[in-house]
Amino acid sequence: MADGTAALQVGLQRLRDPLVDDGVDEAAQVGVLAGDPACRVRQQAERDRGPPDVDVGMVVHLVRDGGDGGDQRNAVGERGDRDAADQSAVAHLPVRVFGHHAVQGGAVEDAGGLLRIGHTSNLPLAASAGEGCDFATLTAAMNLPNPSEPSDRLVVGAAIVSHGRVLAARRTDPVDLAGGWEFPGGKVDPDETPEQACVREVREELGCEVRVVGELAGPAVLRPGWVLRVLVVELTGVEPVPHEHDAIRWLDPEELLDCPWLAADASFLPELREMLLDGSPLVGGNVGGAVRIGHTVRRPTGAWSAAVHALLDHLAAAGLDGIPHVLGTDARGREVLTYLPGRSIDVDEEVAGDEVLAEAMRWLRRFHDAVRDFAPPPGAQWRNGGELQPGQLVCHHDAGAYNWAVVDGHFAGIYDWDMAGPGVELDDLAFTAWNSVPLALVIPDDDVVRRLRLMVREYGAYSPVEVLDAVDRRIGSATDKITAGQRAGDPGMLNLARVGEPQRTLERLDVMRLRLPALRATLKS
Repeated sequence: MADGTAALQVGLQRLRDPLVDDGVDEAAQVGVLAGDPACRVRQQAERDRGPPDVDVGMVVHLVRDGGDGGDQRNAVGERGDRDAADQSAVAHLPVRVFGHHAVQGGAVEDAGGLLRIGHTSNLPLAASAGEGCDFATLTAAMNLPNPSEPSDRLVVGAAIVSHGRVLAARRTDPVDLAGGWEFPGGKVDPDETPEQACVREVREELGCEVRVVGELAGPAVLRPGWVLRVLVVELTGVEPVPHEHDAIRWLDPEELLDCPWLAADASFLPELREMLLDGSPLVGGNVGGAVRIGHTVRRPTGAWSAAVHALLDHLAAAGLDGIPHVLGTDARGREVLTYLPGRSIDVDEEVAGDEVLAEAMRWLRRFHDAVRDFAPPPGAQWRNGGELQPGQLVCHHDAGAYNWAVVDGHFAGIYDWDMAGPGVELDDLAFTAWNSVPLALVIPDDDVVRRLRLMVREYGAYSPVEVLDAVDRRIGSATDKITAGQRAGDPGMLNLARVGEPQRTLERLDVMRLRLPALRATLKS
């Protein structure tokens, strides 16, 4: 009995391991030869995550040494071959087979020499006197759960989320699932956690690495005995490339239903959609609330949004580069704008290079030229109030380096148009000088003078002294508007209070005022 049990354990362990197809067509035929050190296990099986839900009689064929020391092999079919009576011990047991895993289902009963597992096929259980392979021995060797406490086999899917989008993959097999879209993933092996299986499956199917960061509510039933859990993961390296699917696609929240999802995977989409709508918070600026979703930016709207959208539409029609384009609003009522790639500059830690400053000034001149003939829509409201007066144009009013898009060391555009409103060109120039020379920080006077001269030269109008003198008025006005907005409960202005505004700016403005006489004298010399 001991030899037979040992051989059975070895054979079943081999069954759990990845197998190489050696040409055997019977998908569920397994031969375990007791006493044979090689213990050959044959099975033609696939490792895809969704094997067909069919009953396959898997034969565990235990053959003891007949006494002559030679291998005794008996191939048996699904029902077995009871003519091999000369074998000293044979055990035929059916189990349900999915891929290369053996799973029992339902209640077990011994019915007149037939061992039945759930509703699978019945096969004879035969043994020589006193040395049979009983069910307890078999299940112990297979490390199967007690059939009186049924458990589902687990499949794990990976919701790969990046900037408010999720990756969907299109299946190629089996035939009834081909063309359906799913979360990449597969079966959880007995020796791994769902998280480990998720990382492994993504690596095998897409050639990339991920980190598990959460899980969607579930699980969902794939088919009787199989359930699907979906883990939320983030990419940690290269972009995914399909190895087992014929197509992959990044989907934003509005595109989720564009693909024909497999039923179980589709059950996770409502929760996933809300998660994707949260997007990735954008850094830079202090007003807050902007998130990135794919190639779009979503921002809270206000009474001023219609006027700003009309402005951006006018600039787009005029062919101005470096601006976001208005796409509409989303399910949460936020404006949807095109995403401008690039990084912003932390003006408290970094000074924009001379070339970036020069490019920004040339862009600012193009903006002012493009906006001169803009007529705001009737009743237009601006965040900081006011109506367009003769001699004025609509300014950006927040054109500091923290709102610049910088790509490969070059100015590429400008973000955050919510503060746009009536003004004069010097308003934008003075604000840029404050944040981007920067006059807000104490840098050497020679650098201030050089960069002010650079600004006006590249812009093509005004003198350095005119810009310098406009800073005090422009920044003082900005602090007044921040204070008024905070009193009115404007969420963006309240966010500024969290970083110490407007008090921080008022203190810096006092320092700049002490430097103005020396700076004016140098600029006039």
